Amino acid sequence: MMTRAGFSLPSAWPTGSDTAAAERLVERFAALGRAEARLATRPGPAALLRALGASSPYLADLALREAGALRRLVMSGPDAVVAQALADLAALSPAIARPRLAGALRVAKRRVALATAIADLGGIWPLPRITAALSDLAEAALSLAVGHLLLAAHEAGALRLPDPANPSRGSGLTVLGMGKLGARELNYSSDIDLVLLYDPDPSLYSARADSEAMGSCYARIARDLVGLMQTRDADGYVFRTDLRLRPDPAATQHAVSLPAAISYYESMGQNWERAAMIKARPVAGDLALGAEFLAEIRPFVWRRHLDFAAIADIHAMRRRIDAHRGGALAEASDPVARLLGHDLKLGEGGIREIEFLAQTLQLIWGGRDPALRVPATEAALRGLARAGHLPVRAASDLIRCYRFLRRAEHRLQMVADRQTHALPPTEAGFAAFAAFMGAADPAGFARLILSHLQLVRARYAELFEPLPPPQGDAESLDFRGHGDPPASTIAALGALGYAHPAAVVATVRAWQSGRPRALRSQRARELMDEMLPQVLATLAAQPQPDTVLARFDTLISRLPTGVQPLSLFQRNPGLLDRVVAVLGAAPPLAEHLARHPSALEGLLAPAETARPVRLLGPLLRDARLLEEAIAIVRRGVREEDFAIAVATLEGRLDADAAGLRRSALADAAMAALLP
Repeated sequence: MMTRAGFSLPSAWPTGSDTAAAERLVERFAALGRAEARLATRPGPAALLRALGASSPYLADLALREAGALRRLVMSGPDAVVAQALADLAALSPAIARPRLAGALRVAKRRVALATAIADLGGIWPLPRITAALSDLAEAALSLAVGHLLLAAHEAGALRLPDPANPSRGSGLTVLGMGKLGARELNYSSDIDLVLLYDPDPSLYSARADSEAMGSCYARIARDLVGLMQTRDADGYVFRTDLRLRPDPAATQHAVSLPAAISYYESMGQNWERAAMIKARPVAGDLALGAEFLAEIRPFVWRRHLDFAAIADIHAMRRRIDAHRGGALAEASDPVARLLGHDLKLGEGGIREIEFLAQTLQLIWGGRDPALRVPATEAALRGLARAGHLPVRAASDLIRCYRFLRRAEHRLQMVADRQTHALPPTEAGFAAFAAFMGAADPAGFARLILSHLQLVRARYAELFEPLPPPQGDAESLDFRGHGDPPASTIAALGALGYAHPAAVVATVRAWQSGRPRALRSQRARELMDEMLPQVLATLAAQPQPDTVLARFDTLISRLPTGVQPLSLFQRNPGLLDRVVAVLGAAPPLAEHLARHPSALEGLLAPAETARPVRLLGPLLRDARLLEEAIAIVRRGVREEDFAIAVATLEGRLDADAAGLRRSALADAAMAALLP
């Protein structure tokens, strides 16, 4: 039969009371829709129902196959459908036969997918609820599947589980959810990124197993887990599964031992892997073991020093993606033509740019502020704005664009359950997609998309685009060679105000040759060469430039590494001015800075700094031993005291205010250490 909306009810539905419930389908959606009337792109109830059959063959098939779930949704809403699907999985025993397990997982996936799609299309759920429902399903499916596989290995004599009735507890195998699963941000047709780690504890071995056999056993469990998740059969599939984010995937098995993983991250881990680990979360298996592993690699992810060098690394990765994917918007006057085939995730102004921006700022500041160590993108943007590292308006813009682009991404994937992020490549396809998004005018919808993409691109460019050329006269300064420098160089240094140009040349050549430890790496010397004209000009602006140059040289000579502080100067030009002013005006502070170079990071804190107790307390979460706690407090006090001294020097604090601030700092240090 047909409802008033013209929606064709599944023929499998019986007559009687179920048909009466179906007749109330439009009224039910209308009531739910009114609760979310603020969503401008929400289609009306009739259009919503027609969308299931007309715009998405996949959803139409789900409605036919899961008529019971659709009836429950009509009567009780999508939350009830999702809750029942998860409860059904939780009720299953890990000892269930594998074919029955595979079937149950696929049924749960179909029901949650149908309920989530309707909640999305009808504007019933906000974006975080949609992504959380999909993530909850993935986590429940993985937990059940891992428990089943562990129990099977135990019963086969390959493992010795501490508690076969609860196979995952103490099993020595942990599954980390990465990416969107770890952040509870799964999209509608997302794959799941996993890292499987195991503890090579001999007590978990069977009597006939050795370490090599254990590695093979866990690798087999990993392969079977992938098969359970992504093998497509008559019932569909659960989630496409990717294990390539594990340490050194080209050289390791699908499951990696904990010591090998820790050793890899401590010795060879890269910045993109640090960014990936921001979202890592134990989702299945031995959850306590996963939490211990993440605590162990915390120093790898969250550096104690401000890491502005990460900006260049992550932006370079972004450029490689652009080159591979061709992510730029098309050049055309017609807004629809500009967007045909454009990738909303990886393309210019897309979702990945928002994620990269948030993760990069987290890597820079999260070592100093544990409150920024959150996996979800929206929460990270809000936290960065609260801490003063991102303008509030920029964070608001990015969150609004993120929600819009994620909803559009979901609609693209609902059409045929494909992991696609690209807009249709034809005008007819784009018009159909615009209608699916609730827009009557394809050109107007295209302009709406472009406005979001361009806003993201602008905010992204503020952080990542190439830096302006450094100040200073680079052309007249030539320090190459070992003999006398060119007369033009001597003249230029004299014009800047240096009384002993030959000594300046000797100092610069020592830097360029890598004599200071901080400048022995090629990247550090490249950064110094790029900044050299600006450095010399800034030093020359002081009343005694030769003296200030000597103090700056002492600072450089005592740095343990050069890339991080020079990147910090490069990305924060005002910081160089402030440091040079300290070197020129306050010899005791200059000496303090030379002894403790990390103190300069305190000068980058937002102008309205938190109370000292708030600065020190969160940092102690990283301390496991008393000695570590003392070192953390000592470093925090040193940096804050230096910042107070500089604020006094610059006239931002008077002597009384500085005294009160130092007293509060002493109180905070004792309050932090006493417990």
